[in-house]
Amino acid sequence: MKRLLSLTMIAAVFALAIVACKDDFNEEEFLRLQSELKLKEDEVLRQRLDSASEEAVKEYIAAANEAGDLLAVSLMLRENGNALAGVTVTLSSGTPQEISSGRAKAVTTGTTDASGNVVFDRVTIGSGTATFSKQGYVTATATYDFGPVPGPTAIQVSVPNGNTTITKYVPPVKRFEEAVVPMISATPSEGSTAIISGKVTIENDLTNLTPEVPAGIVLRANLTNLLGTNQGIFTSYVLADNSTLGRATIAADGTYSMIVPATAAGNDINFIVPNIEGTCRMAVNGYDNGTGAAVALPLPEYRNVPTSWGPGLVASQAIPVVAGARVVVPNAPAAGSGLSFTFSPVGRTLVAGTISSNTESKIGSTYYRISNRGSFTTTIPPVVTIGGNGSGITATATAALQALVTSISVTSPGSGFDGFVDLQLVANLQGGGTSVLSTVLNIPTSNGMFPTTVNLDLFTGTNEGFGSDEAAVQLAADVTSLFLRVVNGGLGPIVDPVFSMTNVIDLRSVTITGIGSGFTSKPTFTFSSGGAAIEVLEFPVFWTVTPVMGAGTDYAVMPEFTINCPQSYSQTGTTSHNVHRFNSNGTADAASQDLASQLTISSGDIVSKFPSMTFQTTFRSETEPTMTITNILPQNARFTFDAADISSTTGEIIGNPTVNNFGAGYNAKLTGQIVPTIAGAPGTGATISFDYTSLDYNSVTHEWTYPGSIDITNPGSGYLRNLNQRDFEVSNLPTKQTVQPGKTYTVNFAFGSGFRRAAVN
Repeated sequence: MKRLLSLTMIAAVFALAIVACKDDFNEEEFLRLQSELKLKEDEVLRQRLDSASEEAVKEYIAAANEAGDLLAVSLMLRENGNALAGVTVTLSSGTPQEISSGRAKAVTTGTTDASGNVVFDRVTIGSGTATFSKQGYVTATATYDFGPVPGPTAIQVSVPNGNTTITKYVPPVKRFEEAVVPMISATPSEGSTAIISGKVTIENDLTNLTPEVPAGIVLRANLTNLLGTNQGIFTSYVLADNSTLGRATIAADGTYSMIVPATAAGNDINFIVPNIEGTCRMAVNGYDNGTGAAVALPLPEYRNVPTSWGPGLVASQAIPVVAGARVVVPNAPAAGSGLSFTFSPVGRTLVAGTISSNTESKIGSTYYRISNRGSFTTTIPPVVTIGGNGSGITATATAALQALVTSISVTSPGSGFDGFVDLQLVANLQGGGTSVLSTVLNIPTSNGMFPTTVNLDLFTGTNEGFGSDEAAVQLAADVTSLFLRVVNGGLGPIVDPVFSMTNVIDLRSVTITGIGSGFTSKPTFTFSSGGAAIEVLEFPVFWTVTPVMGAGTDYAVMPEFTINCPQSYSQTGTTSHNVHRFNSNGTADAASQDLASQLTISSGDIVSKFPSMTFQTTFRSETEPTMTITNILPQNARFTFDAADISSTTGEIIGNPTVNNFGAGYNAKLTGQIVPTIAGAPGTGATISFDYTSLDYNSVTHEWTYPGSIDITNPGSGYLRNLNQRDFEVSNLPTKQTVQPGKTYTVNFAFGSGFRRAAVN
């Protein structure tokens, strides 16, 4: 196993160097090299490294350092300048590994000889601690740092018989370090020591006036200066924990006493002051939410804030100001929930009027149009029937027809006409007689005869009732038939022409004559013949509004209501708070009023003030309205005192509180008590009152609003302007004290209020 370890280490150190020198390297060559190393050691190795790459040399340096081949250290132990034999010295750095069989390890422990010297021939370059111990002497510990492991040095070498250079990498030579280290007797004489004592304070509770003490904390003396000018590799020198020299534990009252080595010329004692991690108690208005920002708390609190104290830490400033008194008022009651409303259509009558348009006819608040004028083979108007969900008196309507001549054929042109004649469209009436419906004037004749061809296009735009694009003529209800005749004759005797006429008869209009009652939705129109149709575009009605309590919580104050009128044919969307109030006989009881004013709160339910009456919307709509109920969001009133509102001498309340929130949703007058801002803080006896008038009460919503007038009826006493009685305090941590034998020195330490590790305000 030992041989394998040696082979492995040699391979790790030299593989790259050998490969760089020779491509056909084999096991035989490896064993030969191992034999050379045992005989010639470093010299042969350096020859092999002469042509190695930079990486190979770095690997060699790392392996050599692990073996301690790059450093030797000589230490001289002295007591009062005299050599001290038998001191055990232990170095802690590195764990050297055996390189090959027969090759020494780096030495980490040794004992001083008669001259007080100990030599470590192989030491790993790095940092660590050295421990010095001997019976009857105080064990000491020194920290050392040999610095970083040096790298290879690059050297440019000219190639013989050429004009080029190559780079060679040279490993560092071995270093030699030495230092003088003092030892102190475990029972030193009074003439060689001094005493440093004092008191140590810390501010970890800002809510009182008395500084605290960090009892149990250990102060140490850094005795590195005892090494004199030969400190060399050492960065600190301290005595062991079980020694009273250079060490003191802070007592419960904050005092300490430390015995330290002293010289007649004055010995500088450097203090090692520890960092302290803990908490600082203080009153806060807001606290860190985890992001480094302070977020306001519902009420001020005492908090133990994570804090650090120690050398180099600057105390956090801006200690919060938390006034010592506040006003406590009841919480606003729950707003309530569960209210809903039902809507029911209110039956209505139709409005008398005539529907004649293909687009829109508005009669009252209802919109109609003729969606199909039909086609009739007779001039007798059809019977119109109005249906729907009406009740009581039936609604009635009559229809009127209209005619339009679309073509005329002349069977016989007649005779006896002179110049121009007129052509009339005539209706036969039921009671006998006729009625001229339309006349075409100044039709030219030829040879006393009516034209054999009648072009209706000649009548366009001039004669109603003739031509496909002319307006039809209205037919009275007693028209039985239609015919054509010529008037304004000529020379005579006149023989009337004979005509064959084609005409269209359709629906002209419908007139509502009986308005009916109780319609809650669109009426319907049917015709006994002809296929005509009436479309009701919109039929809006009023709606009853009835509150219905559902599951939920009791109401303390009235919510806000908005009745939403749905968008429709004629409505683009409206909202309303108002309603009409009707007696049981259907007559209006009062002008329109706000819905909330018609309701009240009874045992937490919202009910009508007029249970025998009904409420109706102030607008009509065809579809059911909706109700938006906005419950008042309760807000607790909040009043706080500022520091200036509290006397700095008596602790009396000398100013009115600041209103932080007026509150909302209160159904009773506010009452308040003045109490210490945080439970346990001092102060007592102050009282407060709120001055209300009738103007501060809303009889509709049952809500009381803050009156804006406050009286301090008793100023009390003992309240604090700021619950944090201590402001921030900078630290005062001395760094050294020069001492002489037999003397006592007073050195006080103040850690101050420390550096907070959480945000507060």
